[in-house]
Amino acid sequence: MEDGTGWRNATLADCLPARGMAGLTDVTEEAGYGWRFFRETARSRVRRAALPAFAAAVAVLRALGRPPSLALPYFNLLLRKTE
Repeated sequence: MEDGTGWRNATLADCLPARGMAGLTDVTEEAGYGWRFFRETARSRVRRAALPAFAAAVAVLRALGRPPSLALPYFNLLLRKTE
């Protein structure tokens, strides 16, 4: 995807086709964004202090089969069409 071609101020539902996540795979973590990136770049005291809360939210989302990046304070989501 080229710079400037994504959505701003969008919800997950805005970014998905009408049928939802069917036919899509979340590849945010594989691409280097999402929880792993957020955790590894936590430099400020506040952000490091918040990591346990985000880790718990990420674990719940993973258990529910949802993208872990939905728990983060910013919305980076990369999807791959599987059909």
